Parts: sequence; structure tokens; C-alpha cells
Amino acid sequence: MSLLAAPPVAETALVVSSGAPPQKEELPVDLMQVPSIPLQKTLLLLTNFCTNTVRFINHFSSLCEERLATTSKNLTRLEISLAILEAKLNSIPDLPSTVTPAVDLPADLNLPPTGTHTFANSMISISCTH
Repeated sequence: MSLLAAPPVAETALVVSSGAPPQKEELPVDLMQVPSIPLQKTLLLLTNFCTNTVRFINHFSSLCEERLATTSKNLTRLEISLAILEAKLNSIPDLPSTVTPAVDLPADLNLPPTGTHTFANSMISISCTH
């Protein structure tokens, strides 16, 4: 005798819908007979909605500003690293100088001079304040 026997066919049921479920007829509502919502409740709901919306927008704005500052900081680091690598490439005497600068850096940026110097121990630290 099997422990996992299938149920007899008579015990299974299949429900089949023969159409849309019956709907109640909606009676027309006379809006003039419905009492109005109290003014204090309306003001409370409106104030609550405005407060929650402003709170959400302020939070979203601060998150976007943080991400933008982080991206700006990372982009600045990348530009400086690129400038240093270009300076290293330009310092190699046998390399043809066909490399064009990828970034126009400001004139007040203190970059190491291009020459036969080694930049193995140079380190860059950037601090952004907004």
C-alpha cells in the first residue's frame, strides 16, 4: 500500500466561473444631502500632506547633494591623476610627444614639473569644502 496515494476523483473540486461576478446596482447619490468635511479636518489633512511632502523633498535634495559632492570629489581626483600620468609620460625622452592633454587644468594648480624626475613617492590629498 502506498503512503502517498492520490485522492479519489470525487474529492477534488474545480471551480469554474461562468461570467462576471454579480454587481450591486449603485444608487445615485445626491451630493447636496451629504454633509461636508469639517474645515479643521480639511486643513489638518492639507497641512499634513504639505509637511510630509516638504520633508521628503528636503531629504531627497540632501541625498542628491551628497552624491553630487562625492562624484565631484572623485572626478577631481581622477583629473589630477590623469594630469600626473600625462606629466610622467611627457617626461620620458624617447617617447614621441603626440599626446594631447585630455583636461584643461587651471593655471593655479600646482603640478610637478615635467622632466626626468620620478614621482614614485608623490601623494595627493584633496579636501573639498562646500
